[in-house]
This record gives sequence, C-alpha cells and structure tokens, in this order.
Amino acid sequence: MMAEREFECIQRQLVLLRRENRFLKVGLIFCLVLSALSYLTRFQPETETTRASKVVTERVEFVKNGRTTMSIAAYPEVGGLVIEDKNGLPIVEILDVENSRGMAFMDKRGKPFVGIALLSNGGKINVHNRNGKLVASMSADKNGDGTMGVCNRNGKPLAVIGADGEGDGEIDVHNRNGQVVAAMSVGENCDGSIGIFNRNGKPSAVMGVNKNGDGVTGVLNRNGKLVAAIAANENGDGAIGAHNRNGETVAVMGATPLCGRIELKTPSGRIVWSAP
Repeated sequence: MMAEREFECIQRQLVLLRRENRFLKVGLIFCLVLSALSYLTRFQPETETTRASKVVTERVEFVKNGRTTMSIAAYPEVGGLVIEDKNGLPIVEILDVENSRGMAFMDKRGKPFVGIALLSNGGKINVHNRNGKLVASMSADKNGDGTMGVCNRNGKPLAVIGADGEGDGEIDVHNRNGQVVAAMSVGENCDGSIGIFNRNGKPSAVMGVNKNGDGVTGVLNRNGKLVAAIAANENGDGAIGAHNRNGETVAVMGATPLCGRIELKTPSGRIVWSAP
C-alpha cells in the first residue's frame, strides 16, 4: 500500500510539472512575439507617397514600365516651363518674361496651335493652322478696346474688327495680298460710313451721311478722283453730280420744290446749258 501511494504521488507531481511546462512554453512564445513586433515593424515596405516642403530641379520625368511617358522641364532660354511628350517634343509651354506671361499649346509635331498671353495692354489669344500660320487673333489694344483678326491659310490678314480712337466700331476687309478693300466705320457725327477700295488700296466708292443726316454716295476713279455723286441737298431733295477725271463738276441733276433741274458746266464751273 505504501508503494502504491508513493507511485500515485509521483504521478500527480508529473501532471503538475507538465501543466507548468505548458504554461511556461505559452508565456515564452508570447514574450518572443511581443519582443519581435518592434523589430519587424522597422522593415515594413516603404509607402509610394513622398512629401517635401521644397523640391529644386530642372527636369521631372514620368516613367511607366521603364519608359518616359512625359516630362516637365525648365524653359531653356527664358523663365518658364515646358511639358514634353515621350519623344521630347513640346506639348505645352508656359512663359514668364519681363512684360508678359503666356501659354502655348503645340500639336504632335511641336508646332504652335493655340497661344494665350497676358500683355501690357491686356489678354491675347492666337490660333494657328496645321502649318503653324496665324489664322485668328483676339486681343485688347492700347486703348483698352477689343480687337479681332482673321487671316487666310498663308497668314495674310483678311478681316479685322475693332474700335477706332474714339471708341467707335470699325471693320476692315483685306484681299489675299493683305490690302484693305472694304471698310466700315463711324463718322465724326456718329453716323455710319462705308468705303470700297481697289486692289491697290485706292478708294473706289464711299457711302456715308452728311452733316444734316442725309445719305451721300460717291464713286471715284482709279486715281482716287470723285467722278460721280448721289446725295440729298440742304432741302432734303435728291441730287446727282457727274465729274471729269480730274474731279471737276461738269453736270448736275437735282430736284427743287417745284420741279427737276439739269445743269451742264465747263470744268471751270461756268454753266453752258440748263433746263428749265
């Protein structure tokens, strides 16, 4: 009996030792994990976000799959930036020079397509065709008035809409050689005026308003001399005048309160025939 009790006592002690050993193992593993956490966190992968209060560089390249897709660089000659495509051709140019700032958009060949500028007089927008020729422009002139211009495919001006020095509107139409052939403006009495010019820029016809508010039309020869005129006289009656190549009046037909009248004159102005 004594031997059996001692054996049972030994078995109970073994069971207790096993339990204590198990708790020691669990505690040891827990301590190892805690001690390793601080060490493992030091080797976490770096994030893809980089923050800096200031970056100084002359060029930034954007790369995908090992190839440059786009870049931003300092403008080589003046202050500004240029955005380039994967081939190094400019897409957008941003300039900051002494008296102006601007931005230009380029086509796939690096030629200017649209330009926006801030000049001393105000804003300006230029539009170019596929060949790089200026075909349209909108800006503010030195007086602060707006102006718009349209050019042909060769960059020659075709039409200009703007304001004169008094702030009145005016329109000029040019031929393919850039010569003004028609103009619409406002006269000194704020009345309308239209001028037609030949290919050499010489006036050929004029339509306007006289000081009384009556209409006046004049026809000129290739030398700019008035050779025919239609107008209203001071009484509001119609009158037609014919002039020789030197601009001298030789015939007049008009209306009076009672009837019509015709006069034929010499170049010096002497009446040689009239009716009635």
